[in-house]
Amino acid sequence: MEQQDIITIGQMNIDQVAAWNTLQENWKKGTFYPLLKKLNYQQDCVQCGDIYFIVRFAIDKTGKVAEHLVVREEIDCRNKTAEQNNYLKDSLLQSFYSLIFPPEFHNVIIEMQIGRVTRC
Repeated sequence: MEQQDIITIGQMNIDQVAAWNTLQENWKKGTFYPLLKKLNYQQDCVQCGDIYFIVRFAIDKTGKVAEHLVVREEIDCRNKTAEQNNYLKDSLLQSFYSLIFPPEFHNVIIEMQIGRVTRC
């Protein structure tokens, strides 16, 4: 990943926050929850706790993810194998490559949490 300023949620302007919230909510509804269901992951306080990642996405001038770096990951699903959890992680991260990020994020690196933390 090139040396470039990294934008986090705390550094975003109001338009970027709104754009990120919309993008992430659409991703959760269209990808995250359906994939959990398809792979039989039940995210609750018994089966699976947290499923989230802190990721740096380098967004190009067209709004596509050029590359990513996982800064932190947490898949707390003791009833799944490491192979199953890695497949879930890879599928979720790869799904961002099909998204078009809004203009507020073109030519930037953003560091965001994706996924869901349970409150157990």
